[in-house]
Formats: sequence, C-alpha cells, structure tokens
Amino acid sequence: MDEKKNRNDETAETDAGHIANARRGGSYKMMRAQNAWKRCGTVARRICGDRTDGSIVAVAYVAYRVASSNGMLAPEKVVGTMGDADCRDLLSRTFADGGYDEVRVLAEDFGAEALSSAILAPSRNVGRQDEACSTPASICELALAILDVKPGERVVDYGCGRGDFLMAARASMPEAVCEGVEVDAEQAAVARLRAEVAGDVDVVTGDMFEVYPATADKIFSNFPLGMQFASIASGSDYMARARQGMPEYGRPASADWAYARLVADTVARGGRGVVVMTNGALANGSDARIRRYFLDHGLVEAVIALPAHILGKSDVSLVVLGHDAGPVRMVDASDLGHEGRRQSTLDEKAIACVIDRLSRDGDHSKLVDSCVLGDARYVLDPRRFLGEILDDAVPFSSIVVSIGRGAALSAADLDTLSAEPDTHVRYLMASNIMGGLVAEDLPCLKVDDLKLDRYRLVDGDLVISKLGLPFKVAVAEVPAGETVLAVGNVFVVRLDPAKADPYFVAAYLSGHVGQNLLSRVSSGTNVPMLPISALRTLPVPDRPMDEQRGLGKRYRKAVEDARDLRATAERALEDALSLFDGKE
Repeated sequence: MDEKKNRNDETAETDAGHIANARRGGSYKMMRAQNAWKRCGTVARRICGDRTDGSIVAVAYVAYRVASSNGMLAPEKVVGTMGDADCRDLLSRTFADGGYDEVRVLAEDFGAEALSSAILAPSRNVGRQDEACSTPASICELALAILDVKPGERVVDYGCGRGDFLMAARASMPEAVCEGVEVDAEQAAVARLRAEVAGDVDVVTGDMFEVYPATADKIFSNFPLGMQFASIASGSDYMARARQGMPEYGRPASADWAYARLVADTVARGGRGVVVMTNGALANGSDARIRRYFLDHGLVEAVIALPAHILGKSDVSLVVLGHDAGPVRMVDASDLGHEGRRQSTLDEKAIACVIDRLSRDGDHSKLVDSCVLGDARYVLDPRRFLGEILDDAVPFSSIVVSIGRGAALSAADLDTLSAEPDTHVRYLMASNIMGGLVAEDLPCLKVDDLKLDRYRLVDGDLVISKLGLPFKVAVAEVPAGETVLAVGNVFVVRLDPAKADPYFVAAYLSGHVGQNLLSRVSSGTNVPMLPISALRTLPVPDRPMDEQRGLGKRYRKAVEDARDLRATAERALEDALSLFDGKE
C-alpha cells in the first residue's frame, strides 16, 4: 500500500509539473507573440512611417511567409507574387521603400509560430484612431458564447473590419465555415492576410448590402455606429427599397436598424445573429416604429447592456436576433466590466455571468413581454426595465402640473440680449445649476416686452438638465421683483403643491436611486439625453406630505451647508495662493 501511495504521489507530482510547464509554455508563447508584434511595429514605422495594425500585419505576414519556408522564400517574392489585388496593394505600399532585410531578421529571430500568433491575436489599437475597424476581444468572445457555433455551420461577419471576430470564430470552432464582408479595401486586405494564416476563412471586399448571402446559420455585425440612415452610401437594390420606406417598417432614422434588418433578413430559421448597437438607437423616439416591427415579428431574442467604454466613446449593447422570439430577455451587464486605461473589458468570468443571466431571471435579468414594451414606446434599453423598483412609486406625470423646456436661444442670441446693468431680468441655464442649487449671480437680459415670458420661473419650479450625466436638479427660488427665465437644455417642472414638495422631489432625483433611473431612461448615441416622454413616466415615491416636507427641509439645509463649505474652501485656497503677492 505504501508503494502504491508513493507511485500515486509521484504521478500527482509529475502531473502538477506538466501543468506548470504547460502554463509556463503558454505564457512564454504569448510573450514571444507580443514581442514579435512590437518588433514588427518598429520595423513598420521605420520602413513606411506607419504603425497602424494594417502596416504591422503586412510586415508580420511577409516575415511569417519567409519563416514558414525556412528562409527559402525571399520577402521580395512574397510581395511580388501576391495574387489578391487588395493584399498586393497593401504589401506594396508598406514595402515601397524596401525593408526586406529587416523582415529576414524578424523571420529568423521569431519563427513562424510566434509570428502567426502575433498576426492572429486580437487587434491592439482598439480605442485609438483606427478603432472603427476593430472589435474588442471581449465582445468577440461574448458574441461567440451567445451564438454557440456548431461544426459545419456557416458564420458570417458583416463589416468584418480587419477580421477580429472571424479570427476568434475560427479559433473556437475550426469546423465552422467562416466568411466576412468588408467594404474598406485596406481593412479587407488585412483581414484576408490574417485569414490566410488562420486557414479556412473567406473575406469578400464589397458592400454588405450587395454581397450578403441568402442565409447564414450565425451572423455577427459590429457595423459603423452613430450614423444616420440617410448617410449610408450603399447603392444596392436592398438600400434603394429601404430608402423609400419599406411599408412594413418605415424608414429608420438610425443606421443601426438598417444594418440590423439585414442581419434579421439573412439569418436562417433556427439560426441567430448578434449585432452591436448604440443605446441611443434602442431608445430614441424616431426609431420606435422599426423597433415595433422587430418585436411584432419576433426578431429580437435578447438585449444585453454592456459596460461603459467597452467600445470607444459610444455606450453600446448587444442585440440578439432570431426568428419566432417571444418575450425579450433584458440583461444588464454594465456592472461586469473591468476598467482599463483606455477601455473596459469583460473577462471569462464576466462572460460566463452574462450567459447565465441570459438563461434565468434575477436582479440583472428579466423577460419583458410585448405589452410592457409597447407601454414603454418599444424602448429596448435593458436598464429601463431592471434595477431598484420603488414599492410606493407613481408616475412623475401624476404629481406635476406641467413640464416645459427652456427657451431655444443660441449663444449668439444670448450675447445680443445680455446686459451689464442690472435689469432684474435674468436667465438660467444648466451650467447655472451647481451642487443642487441655482447660482446666486445669474446673468441679466435686456428684455423689455418679455416675449420670453412663457419661460418665466416661479418659486418651487424644478429645473432639470436635459443633457449629460449626472443630470442636474435644482429648485428655483425667485427673489421679489426679479424675473428668471429658463434657457437652453433644461426642463422646467411645475409640481402640484398638494401632491409634492419640490425639495423632496429634488432630493430623490439628485440621489443615487433617482440618478440611476434618469440614466436608465436617457437616450442618445454619444451624449445621454433625457426625453420628455421618459421623464413623464419616471417612477417617483408617493409619500405623505408631512414626510415629504421633513425630508425636503433636510435636503435643502444639506445642499446649502455644502455650498457654504465650498465658498469657505475657495476663500481659504485663494488666501493660500496669494501669500507671495506682496501683501502683509
């Protein structure tokens, strides 16, 4: 028995050693690939003055071909005999001034394995000037987990850029048929060079609306974001029909929905598509009709809100498309990101958590049926339906007399109307709300006939900023003999005094719960915007008036104390900075 135990211990020790060696080997190979990429970047900058992913891949590809031939293939031959026109053009431009000797050194120093790993690794420049052609690795991995690609299935990437998703798909399921479409010839060339190294990946240069397949089992698309529908340059028959307004869904305002419609039209029955979409397209009023079309036809399976800054400056979600879908699975994954220096990422654990949330209800996931979505004007932003829910909530519209907007005056208008002498007519903009209070030194206007009288504020009006996070909230206090006009991107909310105390409502909207709700109902592609329709339906707590007044007084005192402390701190800092100004 002791001898058997010793053999088992030796076996366990050997297995542990193999695992450790494998891990060390994996780390070593990764380090070699990273070093190869850096060296290729240095060479690219030296020989052509460019260090974008395209030129680096071109250098790495030629070095890889030389290394694969054990030095028998000359780099000049690789460039000169390239058959694909787009790839030949990219290689020729990269090596226009030579640099072949340096490529030979790269091939000898790193070898084919490290160079191929460098070429196939996810794009490094996501978040920089060429981010539009890259898809972050974590989005690729999450999309693949959702698509669940099976052997033999046809996988298509519309707008594949330099092929990040295709490389990830090829690595995860070599038995799948992977195809990409990219309209930019240089990026398509980069994708094809990478595809040649990966093997069994096809990339077509062309307009996705012209070359799309009849059907595909699984489709991914990280199309150009933030575009207007009218700006799509495609001249295809498909887009010609779309521009006329397809009767069943009208003409979308956001280009996101035109790309999504292409995916929905070409995914096979029983298949699935995943598209990256701006949160603005999921909630804006102009695309409500097309969102309804998608929902009425069972094309939306799920929507996943992703962490902020996971894809450049745009806040995005993944929309899962299919056929015959029922209630929409809403998933909030915004809490799962790991913040980096340039962008957020999702690690393996976070991706597994998203997949788990897709399978069941919880604090961050729920099924929402069509009638609820209809009541919400077909908004598809998951944050609108998840998060903390008030037990005593009533719609904001039930406690207000009116909700209006500030006067639409431009900066030039204000320059013309501004007055130095005190006219006792002042204007308030969002920038004049600080720390929950309206600034005391509002600028004056030279307005005699008060044609802007409809924008006059009265004591107790709530002023709420319309753009940007956090949304600013303050209660207007208008001194006797003064006129204050609301101007610009603000809402003016006149409350029913029998139902709501203004400082209580301000405290709620300024707090964590209120700001979270305002953020969830906001829309906008790049800058969060608060729609007036969403503000009307915002849930607010329904409390007895005595309780409201008590909490309102505490909030008012707290923000005033904070203002006084800030003023004291500013005076102290000014005194400190003026110690050497020659004053005693």
